[in-house]
Amino acid sequence: MKHAILLTLAILASLNDVSAQTKFRVDYDVITLFNNAQWSAWEDALNTFVFNANENGDIIHYTARGEKKLYRKISTKDEGQTDNGDHFQILTVLDENGNEFYLQYFDNPSIGLKFVYGPDQMVEFAKK
Repeated sequence: MKHAILLTLAILASLNDVSAQTKFRVDYDVITLFNNAQWSAWEDALNTFVFNANENGDIIHYTARGEKKLYRKISTKDEGQTDNGDHFQILTVLDENGNEFYLQYFDNPSIGLKFVYGPDQMVEFAKK
């Protein structure tokens, strides 16, 4: 009985940790596009992202054009490192048009945030 109670408490504590995601905001001031195996020049564009905006952990994007977009989190978060040792988190999101893509968030703001639509299409937001 004692073990069942401890197991139940451990499960409840882990569920609480998962749902207790910290809401935070990140601002990026430049953007580049990857298409046809080539990155475009960096352009000035202020984009703001609010992570863990709700209980599902969704992301709100305030675009440089003044639009507000919601990206619905549809996977668990994975973490990794690039070959250069840069730490990132990645998850799958769903945009308002029903398109799935990977959202890759780097700890280093000069690398920033990438939308990965496939090997040949990406968008990168960063801080100068």
